[in-house]
Order: sequence, then structure tokens, then C-alpha cells
Amino acid sequence: MSEVLKGAVGLAVKGGPKVKNDKDDILLVRRILRANGYAVEETGGISKPDILKALVAAAKKANIDQASAYIAPNSPLMKALKPKYEQAKKRGDVGGTTEKVMMQKVKHGSQELLFLPRDYLTAKEKLFRSLERYSNQLVKSQNLNMKAYLQYSSAWANNNGMLEAFAQVVTIKAGRVKPPNKALAEAANKAVLALATTMGARNIGKLEADLKQAERSVNAFSADIDRFLKDFTGAAGGVAMSLSVTSAVGFAIVGGMAAPALFAATTLTAAQATVASAGSVAVVASLSSDLGKVTAKQKITLYEAVNNATIDGLVAIATAGIASKLPPNFTKGIAEKLAPRLAHSIAGVSGQQLTPYLTRFLTGAGDEACKAAIGQSMETFGKVIKTGGKAPSKKDFEESVGKVLLSGFGGGLMKDLSSFNENWTKQATKDIEGKLVPDLLKKLVKGNDLNAQQKAEIAKEMSDKFSEEVIKTGLTAYLKIGTGKENPKQMTAIAAKSALDNPALKKKLAAALEAEIKKKKAKKK
Repeated sequence: MSEVLKGAVGLAVKGGPKVKNDKDDILLVRRILRANGYAVEETGGISKPDILKALVAAAKKANIDQASAYIAPNSPLMKALKPKYEQAKKRGDVGGTTEKVMMQKVKHGSQELLFLPRDYLTAKEKLFRSLERYSNQLVKSQNLNMKAYLQYSSAWANNNGMLEAFAQVVTIKAGRVKPPNKALAEAANKAVLALATTMGARNIGKLEADLKQAERSVNAFSADIDRFLKDFTGAAGGVAMSLSVTSAVGFAIVGGMAAPALFAATTLTAAQATVASAGSVAVVASLSSDLGKVTAKQKITLYEAVNNATIDGLVAIATAGIASKLPPNFTKGIAEKLAPRLAHSIAGVSGQQLTPYLTRFLTGAGDEACKAAIGQSMETFGKVIKTGGKAPSKKDFEESVGKVLLSGFGGGLMKDLSSFNENWTKQATKDIEGKLVPDLLKKLVKGNDLNAQQKAEIAKEMSDKFSEEVIKTGLTAYLKIGTGKENPKQMTAIAAKSALDNPALKKKLAAALEAEIKKKKAKKK
């Protein structure tokens, strides 16, 4: 590439020199400008604004009066810029500069990341954006906690009356319960307000401290709300929130970026500074992305059920804790009533078999469904009581809960059970012919006593004879140990394993096989 400017570069003006803007000339001018400390890119045409701005700035710095942004061979501007360019060439750093490039240094662990100021601001913005969702969830959590706090606070002086009406149904007794702590509520409100302000102002100097304080305050208030609900209903059940990103690896960069040191990077040329800054931005972008993923995946359980069964807008029953305050065997009673009505839709299953399975489901995987049904029934009866109607009896309440559950089970649990029953019926035949019988035949048949065809015939005969028993064995086994969390594929796997490993079934099948083998041998003779 030529080291001599052949023609003028820049913007043409009337009465001024002819501007050629030769491609090689433009690249040479860019190198000359960079050698003089101007932040222009190494490549690019004249249409890029960086070169024109740099030419104007260079002319102004050299006190050269010219009508437009241009440079020409032997022009005053070329003479002003040429010495530093020649020095750079002698050092072998064409296009570089010995001038100090202002960088921003951020310490991250043992690393020192260097930023151009504009890139530092870009990286900081990415970090804030990655935390926005998490910050908003903290604020939302506090709002919902306050909603529960205010509802119960206003109801505190009225914990008889309507509440006693519900006590007839679900035997909830408020008793001597300490209300939520007002100081904790106020501290959490103050903390989330400070965090929201810091996030909005993009104040990285306060970000880490305010975020940690908001986490601590919201968690403390949440724990107190949880404690109150446990006291009030017996057990709030899983409403505690897990809000913490302070251990996330990305937070190390927050502290570093909060107090960056400006310094003159004497060892970096303009070109090197650009490369270093780009690399640092990539590191921070990666860290902030990881931090964003960590915070986004935090499982924040919000206590939102407090308004599910409000009476007169005052008393909200905590449905998440009702189960522990129900009369003894309440859930089992519901299961006993529902089982016969559900069992008829599944071949080979009786209401008696289904009852313990449903009971386990309602107190385990289906716990939320049960609570929702209870909450819905309470809300329905609450409206009746509120308008002067008679409080429901235990039987009325149980029937109402059962109806709600029955309508919900049709598309969920029972659909899975029916699908499982169909899959297992098909799988059982395959398991008898492809697994059970072949495994037993290996032990019972020696040498070439039976050929492949005879073995296949025996497997088919055993399948016809024992398929119903194998199906029943697997089905019964699953209903004894299943929780309702399993999908149809998992249900089938449990049934298959139980049937294949059943000692009594194997013994019975082995006896039938021995008899059949004798017949085949006798026939062969």
C-alpha cells in the first residue's frame, strides 16, 4: 500500500482543491490520523463520519483555517500531521500512537478488564437489563406480601363472626396468633423503593448494596408472613421465598464496575485499546448474561392465594394451609366418595383399589388441586353465609369439594390413568412373549430340545393364558405405589417392572411352561 498521498481526501468545496478520494489514499489518511491519536477505524470509505470529524478536529487543533474536512498532499494539515506519522513508521507501529489512551479498568477476580468509556457504559447497561426481571420480581413479591399483611391487619379486630362460620366447616381456630411485624413490612417497603430507584437511575455504585438489602428485607418480611400464616392456619406450606443472587458469579463484576479506576494506558496504542475494550465488553456481556439466567430461573413462590376466599373483603383464608386443619380423614373421605365414580372409566380397576391411590394423590402430587377445590368451595359457601344463608354442614362441604375435583380429574389424572392402562395392556403382551417366557425357557430347556418355532408357539400360548394376570399384577402394583406425579410412560414402566419381577407370577408361569414343554417333547417323539 502506498505511503505517499496521491490526491486530496475529504469533502470538496467550491473554489477548493479537487478531491479524488482514492481508496488507498483514504486508508493512508486513516493511518495518519490514528498515529496522531484520533479514534478512527482502520478501514472504511469517506462516507463514514469518523474520518471527516477527525479531519475537522485535526485542523482545529493545528489552528488551520479551511473551508471543509479535507487533506491534500503538502497541505498545511498534512504538514501538521506528518511528523507523528513518520515517528510511528520508525517504531514499526504504523497507524499506532504513543499518546495515552484513556481507558477504564475494572477488576474481576484476578482479571483486569480494560474499557473505552463508551464501551464501559454499554456493558453496564447490559448488566442492568439482565437484572431487571429479578428486581421487578422482588418488588412484586413485596407488593403481594403487603396485600396479605393489609388484609389480615384489617381483619384482626374481626376474627370472630364470619371466621367462626368457616370454623364449623374446616375447624380452623385462629387462637392466640401474633400478627405480622409492622417494622419488617416498612423496612421491606423502603428497601424495594430504594432498589427501584437505583435500577431506574442505572446507579451501579448503589446496585449491589441495594439489591442485597432488598433481598434481605423482602425475605425477612416473607418469613414473618409465612410464620403468621402457619400459626393462623396450621401450616402455610411452601410459601417461603428463595430470593438470592448474591452468590452468583456475575456479581463479582458488579462490585468491580461500581468503582472503576480511570488511568492512562501508556502501553496501549489506539488500535490495541480498541481490541482490549472489545474483549472486556465480551467478558462482562457473558457474565451479565449468566447472572441474568441465574436470576430468571430463581423459583420465587408468591403467596397469592390470600384473596381466594375473602368474606366482606376482610378475612382471607390461607388455602395453602387448610389441609392440616381439616377434620381427621377428610381427604380419605373425599377419595372414598370419588373412587367408585372414577373407577368405572378404567378397565380392571375397582373403587377399592383406587381409594388409597387417590388419597395419596390428594395429599401429595394433587395437594394443590385439593386446596384449590377447598378454596373454591369455601368461597362459594362464604357468599351464601355473607348473604344470610345457612352455613354448610360437613357433608355439604365434602360433596362440594368432591364435585370440583371430579370435574378437574376428567382431563388430568384420569386421562393419564386411562392412557397408562391402554399402554400397559399392549406392553404386557410384548413382555410375556419377549421377556418373561424367553428368560424362563433358557432355564428350563436344554440344548436343542425345542426349536425356535416351538419356542415361539409356547410364548404365544403363555401370552394368551397369562396376559390378563400380568396386566392385573402390573396395574395393582402401580396403584399401590404410584403418586400421581408419573406420566403414562412412567406408569407403564413401574407396572412392567413389578410384573416382570413378581416371584409368584414367575413361579406360576414356570409351572405352566414345564407342563407345556413336556407336551411338546412327547409330541416330538
